[in-house]
Amino acid sequence: MIKRITLKKQAYDYLYQALLEGQIEESRIYSEQYFAELLGISRTPVREAVMQLSQEGFLQIHPNKGFSLRRMKPKELEDLYTYRTALEGYCACQAAKKRTTSRARALLNKLRQQYQAQKAAYDIGEPVERWVELDFAFHGALIDYLANEEFSASMERLRTRLVLLEKFSLVYCEGRMERVLEEHRSIIEAIASGQTDDVMDSLEGHFNRCRDVLITLQKEPKP
Repeated sequence: MIKRITLKKQAYDYLYQALLEGQIEESRIYSEQYFAELLGISRTPVREAVMQLSQEGFLQIHPNKGFSLRRMKPKELEDLYTYRTALEGYCACQAAKKRTTSRARALLNKLRQQYQAQKAAYDIGEPVERWVELDFAFHGALIDYLANEEFSASMERLRTRLVLLEKFSLVYCEGRMERVLEEHRSIIEAIASGQTDDVMDSLEGHFNRCRDVLITLQKEPKP
């Protein structure tokens, strides 16, 4: 039993990393046998790993064929980004209300540093993976501001899904990086102004555009 669990975890970890690195595509159906041979294990632990990733919403199982990357439905994208707007908007508004405190000033400094790092990454053409890492640091700073463990844990649970979505949008949506930089700058300026309505408007606009880009891209055939 111990060996069985270990092999399933090995298969799960491999597939999970393959998802993060964009090696599993929606347009291609993969067989369990392929990954079993690749990992040098039987099909059973691979099947169990695929089932778990399917239950977690990352893979689509095609009976008697195999599996592929699962496409999120428009309603799921709507719910996801509405949730992010509510969560990050609340954190950012709390910072705006207390913008003169040392804690809020520290947050603003961190956001400005992350913005500059993203701009530099864009200017020198760093890989998409680096951009996504910096983007999560920017939004993570907003979540971490309140030091609320439930908020942080909630975002961590969504991390893999959000990484996949962001990489997808950056690869296929021309000009998206420039637009994100503008949106992040607006978020920083809104928090610094102390105007909570502006804070919510800037974050809602940012996440609505994230959602709309993804919905549009999923309707278009990919090269």
